Amino acid sequence: MWEVKNENDIQQNVEAIDLIDHTKKFVIQVSATASKQKIKSSLSKNSIKKYAGYTFKFISIAKDADY
Repeated sequence: MWEVKNENDIQQNVEAIDLIDHTKKFVIQVSATASKQKIKSSLSKNSIKKYAGYTFKFISIAKDADY
């Protein structure tokens, strides 16, 4: 079971991190922008670097593309 905490409850507007699980050691970013550039940008942020050893998970909340 995940023990996810809303990082914004601890510190407002943390860049690249929305949720964190210190037990399972992962951070989650939730974004409506799902692009390679967005993920690369997130991984380069200082807020992510302090969680070395944690897994980064990216969750897109964008709508499906039209076919």
